[in-house]
Amino acid sequence: LVIQFHSVCCGVPSEIPVVKMIKSFKKKNHIKNITAYHIGPLGKEGEYDLAFQLTELNKSQRVKLISQLKKMAPKLNDKGNANILENYKFIQTSLPANVSAQKVNY
Repeated sequence: LVIQFHSVCCGVPSEIPVVKMIKSFKKKNHIKNITAYHIGPLGKEGEYDLAFQLTELNKSQRVKLISQLKKMAPKLNDKGNANILENYKFIQTSLPANVSAQKVNY
């Protein structure tokens, strides 16, 4: 699962609502960590992706988390927008030289 943060003119939407939702989801489902990769910069205004493997979750938990993130993505529109890609294969070696992928634990 990838959340893409795009800019419209003046930066990208805040990821704070996503982080809060993930932390709440972890607490409700008794999950220790949810790991993502912060991939960026992907543009001149701070565009980036958050790529989740979701291997820490069972099938029903994955479905619930993806559903919640899909509902949240359209609301992330304060400076730009965000969209969700499912079944996206992230290949770190295919990234441009100036783009890095940093592991983040939520």
